[in-house]
Amino acid sequence: MWWQRLPPYEAPALAAIALVGLTPWAAAQSTRLANYTVLLDSPASGERLVARRGIDLRPGQRVAASDFASEASAVATTQVPVIEALKAGGAEVIGSVQNVLNAVFIRARAGKAEAFREIPGVRRVEPSRDLGFALDSVGDVLRLRAARARPDGTTATGAGIKIAIIDSGLDFDHPAFRDPTLAAVEGYPRAAPELLEYANSKVLAVRSYVHLQNSREPATSSPDDQTPVDFSGHGTAVAMIAGGRRINTPAGLIQGIAPKAYLGVYKVSGTPGISPGPSSQSVIAAIDDAVSDGMDVLNLSVGQVAMHPWDVFGDGCSEAPETACDLVALAAHSAVADFGRV
Repeated sequence: MWWQRLPPYEAPALAAIALVGLTPWAAAQSTRLANYTVLLDSPASGERLVARRGIDLRPGQRVAASDFASEASAVATTQVPVIEALKAGGAEVIGSVQNVLNAVFIRARAGKAEAFREIPGVRRVEPSRDLGFALDSVGDVLRLRAARARPDGTTATGAGIKIAIIDSGLDFDHPAFRDPTLAAVEGYPRAAPELLEYANSKVLAVRSYVHLQNSREPATSSPDDQTPVDFSGHGTAVAMIAGGRRINTPAGLIQGIAPKAYLGVYKVSGTPGISPGPSSQSVIAAIDDAVSDGMDVLNLSVGQVAMHPWDVFGDGCSEAPETACDLVALAAHSAVADFGRV
């Protein structure tokens, strides 16, 4: 760093001047724990796949997880020296992704974020952003009216398709998400050992990212439920629209757009009143896992600009910190363009 080049007698004096100039509020802010996403220079496995193929994917073409496992392993290797440097600088590493982004998630004092940008191999250090769920434009974005207009006699039920619900979790006891008629799928379920009990013949993947919501700062965060259970109802409603099986309710018979589809549950928000909205880190981690889990369709109903395909605002997150960088959009774009997800 630039101050390391100062003569020994000047560096302490400069540090003292800097501390004297800090207001109590600024000093408190610099020591506040916060979550950051560290984006690396080295390409993620999606970019590596594109370079290896040399051509873009055809519409509807998917990349199987087995085809990029070795690429993801190579990306993880590039993260090792950066992770060691981050830890040496006082950061707590709380996660990482290799597929849609080459990035490491950390928790650190806010005043240290600037120094982490100087670590060799680091492109950006972005604070985690809070997002909000929204369903206002989902029908238009996903063209649900066209999906409902099936010609008589067709069987477009979504059979065999795997849909990732990146949302607030799921009511796993709801009959719309249990279907004993669905065939078992080799290689599933996908879940951490403690979450396997939530999987069934319809729900093939179960993951929770609530741990990425909490800064562990006593003044601004509280312990939360780490299970994939939905406490707000939003994720359950989205899952019903996308792939709930046909059931009888007090309002009559209802079913989702693809009632025979399989579901993956990726919980990215906590309990209302504690950590209700998803963070950018939890959404990026869910997109990355959904790609790796072999999901065909990724549904993310957050309060962003309603458009598809996704557009990355800025210049692709260059090294210049003053340029715009939307890491969630960058991750979503990779899932579609590099891996053929929808």
